[in-house]
Amino acid sequence: MENRKQTSDAYFPFSIFHYQSAKPIAAESGIAFWNMFDAMGGDGSMAKLVHAKPSMANYDYTHINFRGGKHLAGLLYETMIYGKEQYDRRRAYEKE
Repeated sequence: MENRKQTSDAYFPFSIFHYQSAKPIAAESGIAFWNMFDAMGGDGSMAKLVHAKPSMANYDYTHINFRGGKHLAGLLYETMIYGKEQYDRRRAYEKE
């Protein structure tokens, strides 16, 4: 089995490509885009999640565990609520 790096470059380059490609497509389409890589903390974040107390990711440095999933779900929820509040404010302002 291949040893995985535990450094900041342990993410897959495809993930970065995906996010760089998906964000402008979402903007052009008028749909929301949430970057989980950034929400996790960006470069080097998986190692931080693995070594957090209690741990929020598995020692394969690839998969989050239940605690990590719950944490990210909370961040996504907060982001969605904030986005809805901003949308409502903008709509109210446009009606004035």
